[in-house]
Order: sequence, then structure tokens, then C-alpha cells
Amino acid sequence: MNRFDRVTAILLQLQAKRVVSGPTLAQQFGVSLRTIYRDLRTLEEATTLLTAVLTAQLTDAPTARFSGAAMDKVRAVLRRSERDHLATIAPHVQVFAPRN
Repeated sequence: MNRFDRVTAILLQLQAKRVVSGPTLAQQFGVSLRTIYRDLRTLEEATTLLTAVLTAQLTDAPTARFSGAAMDKVRAVLRRSERDHLATIAPHVQVFAPRN
């Protein structure tokens, strides 16, 4: 199983179950506990990115500016590799308003 599929499967389990342990996930996917923690960090970053994009696109201008400033602070505390990864995926994230 590739990393994207594993992270997606972890996300689905986190949404479906009240409690999911790291060691259980590691055993289930045949990876180390450290890998599971890295995958969870990836999900945290994705959530942060999605929240920032949603806030910026679906709100008024002042709130969008605050959201942008908050995202700048998040980027500032990330490791360089994480910032680079975020810069790589950010242009590929799109949010579409719901149809009425």
C-alpha cells in the first residue's frame, strides 16, 4: 500500500471510530509507529491547509486577511521540508462552493 492510500485509510478510520491507537494502526498497515505519527502529521497539515483555504475563499475580506496571516504563522513553525511540501500541494487545492 502506498503512502497516499495509507493516509486516506487512516483518515477514514479516524472518522469512523471514536478511538484508534497508533500501535494498532502500525500493525494493521505493517509500518512502524513512527510512520503512523508522520502520517498523522500529514493529516494535520492537510486539515490546516484546507481550513485556511476555506476561510480565505468563503468569507469576507477582513477575515480572509486574518486567515492569511494565521497561515503565515503556521508556515513559519513548520520544518523546511514541510514548508516545501505545503508550497508544492497548495496550488492543487481547490474549494468549490456548494450548489444550491
